[in-house]
Amino acid sequence: MNKGFFSADGKFYKVGTVLGDMLFAGVLWIFFSIPLVTIGAATAGVYYACTKKVSGRDEYFFKDFFKGFKSNFVKATLAFLILAAITVVIGVNIGIMNDSDTAGLLDIPVFVAQYFVLIQSVFVAVYVFAILARFELSLIAALKSAMIIANKHLFTTIANVAMLTLTIVASLLFPVLILFIVGAYIYLSSMMFVKIFRKQYPDFDKPLDQTLKPLNFGSDDESED
Repeated sequence: MNKGFFSADGKFYKVGTVLGDMLFAGVLWIFFSIPLVTIGAATAGVYYACTKKVSGRDEYFFKDFFKGFKSNFVKATLAFLILAAITVVIGVNIGIMNDSDTAGLLDIPVFVAQYFVLIQSVFVAVYVFAILARFELSLIAALKSAMIIANKHLFTTIANVAMLTLTIVASLLFPVLILFIVGAYIYLSSMMFVKIFRKQYPDFDKPLDQTLKPLNFGSDDESED
């Protein structure tokens, strides 16, 4: 029994492998995000490697990461800059309006619209880098697909936003654990994303070395979470 437990097919080995992948994902993401502008590309890279791992493709993690990082560098970087700009502009504008003494009832629709765009930007940010990593799409199509998926699978989206928030808070409170905390979020969210991708694309796990072209993410043939 003990031999089986500690063997290559045992639970101890499998759990240790997953924990090691989480740590490695965190290390790669932190290191390649240091220039800040590369955060989008680094995120796409770790999602490419992690979603392949979750799909059961036991390949070289760093090789997969670097492939996802390099092949999606431009689109993922642009996606990050666009989403970051939207978040900053709306955040600053909301702050200015909150501090304004002239704010009244007429400003309520503006507040609602801005908060809606801000929330949608967060929703899109949760999915878009994983989509860019695994599907052959233009940047506009990837952003659109991310918005459709985020609102269609709202429970998964909210769960991911909650996990991301906890990841940020935990990383600030326990910076010594930041590598594992970040990697754990990426790996766990990859498990959720792969489940969604499999629903939308039945052959998601079959191709080994090519980027996939997705089905219509906006179709109604799949049920909500």
